[in-house]
Amino acid sequence: MAKLILVTSLVLTYFYLCEAFTTWYSAEHYERASLFDRATKQYAWAFWLQYFCNSLAPLVLFWKKPRTHVMTLYVVSILVLIGMWFERFNIIVLGLGFDFYPYTWGTYYPTVTDSTIIVGSFAWFFLLFLGFIRVMPSLSIVEVKETLAAPAQARRTEATTSMATANVLGVFAHVDTTLDAIRKLRAKGFSELTVYTPVPVEEIEEEIEKVRPLEQGAALHAGRRPDRNARRASS
Repeated sequence: MAKLILVTSLVLTYFYLCEAFTTWYSAEHYERASLFDRATKQYAWAFWLQYFCNSLAPLVLFWKKPRTHVMTLYVVSILVLIGMWFERFNIIVLGLGFDFYPYTWGTYYPTVTDSTIIVGSFAWFFLLFLGFIRVMPSLSIVEVKETLAAPAQARRTEATTSMATANVLGVFAHVDTTLDAIRKLRAKGFSELTVYTPVPVEEIEEEIEKVRPLEQGAALHAGRRPDRNARRASS
């Protein structure tokens, strides 16, 4: 972003220089006088402030340290915004105050009508803006990004990681359902299984290696984690 501001500033400075050179090279008396009055008369502060904010302030971004310093970027960005506003000011106010007809030259003073039009414009904008967010509430871009669907590869990686670190705990009342759960877990990739039974069950012992005593019913715990290649089972 800093480099973009710098490049845009250099291009804009080139346009400013072309405008001044064209005015001087044209040898048109009134056009030269118009540019001279903008740069030296009562609106000179606005004229030169435009050049300072748009052409001189962004030059600090030639150095890497200012480009990577947040506060410097913030200040330069604010100055550029101020400079662009003064460019519009100079186009409208100075363009009307010092145009190509000398008999119309003078200082612009806003009237009550001009002031009310400006205030009304801002009021109309805020009315439409607040009405829009009343119908379509504004949302933080961070919250929107969190709800977006992940790419297919990311979803597969997330699912693999989730499955690799998953733990399953089940309670069963019958041996058949316990055996069926053990087989399904093995098919899913769970290799480290622990079963708690009130009495030794031969069928379960054939399926897994760890069998621990339990007062009643059967409890099954399964877990796994990634190994050095893909996944390595762990308790």
